[in-house]
Amino acid sequence: YKGRISVNEVLVIDNNIRNLINKKATATEIKEEAKKQGMTTMLQDGFNKAKEGITTIEEILRMLHE
Repeated sequence: YKGRISVNEVLVIDNNIRNLINKKATATEIKEEAKKQGMTTMLQDGFNKAKEGITTIEEILRMLHE
């Protein structure tokens, strides 16, 4: 896949996230907490890369439907 650019999302497990996991919080609740802490979602990363001219909005939207 030479020449391809990845779209990434990294969830850092800190004490707040660990506590939510231990309390069996939903994925949505965990993701919301991570976003409050500054996590960049895959969609945001894709849009950032489109804004920088690395990819296109069409390619990001196509990725969402895979």
